[in-house]
Amino acid sequence: MTDNEKKMESKYLGSTPLDSPGMASPETRPFIFTITSIQVLGPDRHPSSRCWGWFETLEQAEEYLVSDYGDIHEGGTNNLAVIEKSESGICPSFYGEERRWYRFVRVEDFVLANKWTVTRIEQPDEYQGICGWGLG
Repeated sequence: MTDNEKKMESKYLGSTPLDSPGMASPETRPFIFTITSIQVLGPDRHPSSRCWGWFETLEQAEEYLVSDYGDIHEGGTNNLAVIEKSESGICPSFYGEERRWYRFVRVEDFVLANKWTVTRIEQPDEYQGICGWGLG
């Protein structure tokens, strides 16, 4: 076996990578909350999405989204956003009961011409059963 082949050698960790001895137990595994903005391009086209970041708590993620740090709606280009909770690890679990959906709504006011608000909404029907927006 050459040195190159030795470097590429992998170690089998069992039936799933989450079973490895070095992995934290599900009770102590850290969680993250991702913010993903979504551009709905039309009924016949797939949505375009972009993950803006991850946070340690739902409250932090919601604060950044509602305050629109970094222009998450991208000047109105993105009309939806989702915050998802996921655990660490390979192919992580997502927690649908803690998934939150939002719509960016433009404020129709002469003084606030370019002002947007974020409104919490129910998950759109067309995205039922889809998870992992932030991690892919």
